[in-house]
Amino acid sequence: MTLVNLACLLGMQGKKVLVIDWDLEAPGLHNFFDVDKRSPGLVDLIYDFDRFLADENKNNELGYISFLEENFDSHVCKYVEEKRIELDIVKAGRFDENYSPKLQDINWINIYKRSPFLFRTFAEYLESRYDYILIDCRTGLSDYSGVTTMLLPQKLVLVFVLNNQNIDGVTRVAQQVIDYRLESSDFRNLDIFPLPSRVENTVSYNLSEWITNCKGKFERLFHEKYQLDECSLDSYFERVFVPYYPIYAHGENIPVLHESTGASSYISYYYQEFLSILIQNKPAWDVISANDEREQKRRVADLVKQAQMLQLQNDNEGLVSIFDQLIAIDSENHMTYFNRGTAKYLDGKLKDAIEDYDLSLSIRETSEAYYGKGAALVRLHNRNEALECYNMAIELDPSHVGSYNNRGALKAGFNDLQGALLDFRRAIEIQPEAYRAIVNLGRVYIKIGDYVGAIECLNKAIQLNPELPNALRLRAQAKYHLSDYQGGLADCQEATKYLPNDGKLLHLKGVFCAALGDLDSALLSFEQAIQCGNAQSNVFLNKLKNEIGSFDEPQKIIEFIRQEAIDV
Repeated sequence: MTLVNLACLLGMQGKKVLVIDWDLEAPGLHNFFDVDKRSPGLVDLIYDFDRFLADENKNNELGYISFLEENFDSHVCKYVEEKRIELDIVKAGRFDENYSPKLQDINWINIYKRSPFLFRTFAEYLESRYDYILIDCRTGLSDYSGVTTMLLPQKLVLVFVLNNQNIDGVTRVAQQVIDYRLESSDFRNLDIFPLPSRVENTVSYNLSEWITNCKGKFERLFHEKYQLDECSLDSYFERVFVPYYPIYAHGENIPVLHESTGASSYISYYYQEFLSILIQNKPAWDVISANDEREQKRRVADLVKQAQMLQLQNDNEGLVSIFDQLIAIDSENHMTYFNRGTAKYLDGKLKDAIEDYDLSLSIRETSEAYYGKGAALVRLHNRNEALECYNMAIELDPSHVGSYNNRGALKAGFNDLQGALLDFRRAIEIQPEAYRAIVNLGRVYIKIGDYVGAIECLNKAIQLNPELPNALRLRAQAKYHLSDYQGGLADCQEATKYLPNDGKLLHLKGVFCAALGDLDSALLSFEQAIQCGNAQSNVFLNKLKNEIGSFDEPQKIIEFIRQEAIDV
């Protein structure tokens, strides 16, 4: 019942949740949900997988992924509860006359020996699709329970009742799991969370003794196995337990669907309390007391308010200080490192920003962190590594518009114009109002000589955002190639309202003035461009003087400008 209630709580938060019933000898998860008992489930999936792997050419990671992409979804049941939550459920199997024979025919040890990376690949495949994967399995000595306790999890919840048999059993399982992971090539963290269940806390007799007993055993285990200087689970066991409620002693109940989680008189409160601890990136011995956590949350809320004010003021240095304090409170929050990196990026501290993006990615890989790192690398002229960052961002989130746009810009810089076109078009397909991608698409059209297509793109971008001087400049360049000198000059004049000291823009304005026969205005624009630091105008005027020799022949000057002036 614990797993089902935690899954529903996560579903209420809008998380994408998968629930798997791996208690294959006594399956019961399907009884909590209105799902088709005749549909295939885990036993059917593993049974077919085993036969698929008989072909040695398929016994590799690519083969595993190919099988899962083709077959996994057909073994998933969809559960929707009053439009509040949606869960994906993999039942133990299709409950017909073939269930037991199939289960007995699966040799888990042989599968592992033949395909040692199969279950890790399976876990990674599920992690790529879901926010949370919850697996129900008994902590016994069966072969398949070893898969779920040793090979798959990043967090292992050991549910037990307060008696010697249960306490000794779960501590023995915890020891076996820790020993396996420490000696294996799997370097992922494995956090273990003991969860006392069916605790009768209305009668205090002997309860504290039993809690002290199990707490001591886990403290000694963690202290020894993880070589901790000290290990106290006082705060953890103070907060983590599921009390016994006679009303839920019978049947398949999901109290979190109809109870409040805010009052300790309800069992749902304890499920919510445990979930809040479980989803933190902290081991059990780092859990703080409820009072300390409330004070910490208050402090975090105050700091977040300060950060919002500083963000409005564009005070990036102040923001970095706030994020330093937030990291001191919680050093495992990937978003805090990301936000601090972004503040450093905006403050021009690009190498420091990259360090923070890397710290964020070390905790959790996100498209936003790869995107931010890529942007910083571009500004440091490390374009090849930036391209890899955008590739990773898109792999994690195929709808990440900014990464398609920035990757397209890099490809255009590498002269991969076809690749750039595909990326810009994909960004626009995902978000039709992505005016930056539309501007960049117009830029590529100019490079390939499609000036009509460029103007169509730039018209749309300017319609979406009239204050785009770069779009106006690009449209002016396209108009020049189509001999629309008056229209190009109008675009230049509009763009200079936003960029009055842009040397390139003033140079382009001079080109249009000359093309229209207004030589005085053209020369004035070129001089202004030189004053704004545009070396192109200086070279251009020197070349003009050398080749024309005199400014007394306007028509020759105009023809020279038309032929030589603009380099798109």
